[in-house]
Amino acid sequence: MEPDEVRDGEEARDRVGVHVLWEAVLLVALGATAALVAARSPSAFSGDQLRGQLVALTASVLLASAAAASLRVAAPNLAVGAVAVGAGALLGWLTVDRGLSLVAAAGVVAGAAVGAGLLLGLLVSGLRAPGWAAGVGAAALLGAGVTALLGARSFVLVDPPDLLRWAWPLFGGAAALSVLAGGAALAPRVRARVGAYRAHADPAAARGASAGAVVVGGLVLSCLLAAVAGAVVTVRLGAVLPGDGSATMATVGALAAALLGGVSAHGRRGGLLGTALAACTLHLLVLWLTLGDAPAWAQPAVLGGALLVGLIVTRLVEALGTPREPDFVPGTLPPAEPPPYEQPTQQQPYDQQQYDPFPRYVERY
Repeated sequence: MEPDEVRDGEEARDRVGVHVLWEAVLLVALGATAALVAARSPSAFSGDQLRGQLVALTASVLLASAAAASLRVAAPNLAVGAVAVGAGALLGWLTVDRGLSLVAAAGVVAGAAVGAGLLLGLLVSGLRAPGWAAGVGAAALLGAGVTALLGARSFVLVDPPDLLRWAWPLFGGAAALSVLAGGAALAPRVRARVGAYRAHADPAAARGASAGAVVVGGLVLSCLLAAVAGAVVTVRLGAVLPGDGSATMATVGALAAALLGGVSAHGRRGGLLGTALAACTLHLLVLWLTLGDAPAWAQPAVLGGALLVGLIVTRLVEALGTPREPDFVPGTLPPAEPPPYEQPTQQQPYDQQQYDPFPRYVERY
């Protein structure tokens, strides 16, 4: 292990209580937004409307988990929205223009997402570059690729599967994946490994091969989850629409949900249920605005405001999540105190009677 990794592993002792308290607040907020939606449209939580919302929530939770995975390894992926949009465009192009089956096209999309994650991870770990910078460049390239594939056209999928039939399993699987990933990251050893790429005094300092591998793995997982989210949206709609700037808002919403859920913007720290709760809360809040015919600027304002609140949550998590060093640990010896400083005394004159070791023999002879 590299010295930096050892130091980070020793410092990976975090307080989890702050996440538990915050997730209780998020649970109350989720209940409040669900009540608002039910008051505005009682049919939103019944029948096909409920199943449709569950499929949409599946995509939201997956996209938020994609952002959370990159934040955990301290390499925020600002291309999650572009990856989702690009995955949907590629899926439609392969099935409509190239005649591939939906399963084969999904496999190609998954492989492309893994390749994009590998490229991002190698850029970040190999060049010691910040993840957000690599993500912005990747988002621009993906946007250009979507424009080249679609242009002004739209693709209508041929006989897509009806995801409403599997609405509950899809949503349950996405939520369980988010919770299991958060639970695994609570283990101290996993936490130390995941947080090995947190900010260092020297950004160019080598962090070791294992820290770089964790970053690559985190970004691969992030891109793969984002691609699955984009595929779910595309199959649910049954069509691929030309690029309309939705990638940017998808990225903002995913980052807002991850930060609001308690994942630290500096890496490593995060809770258990927070990402899923925050993603569902934001989705229902946007649905409530849509049902009320809110102006077009309302949704970006809500998502941007949620992201800023998420930064405040990061400050609280970092401030309250660090355990105080104990003054004395039972079972160990207290630190030794240095001896008191004594002023040297002036040298006394020589006294033969005092310093002669044989005074009696001197007197006898």
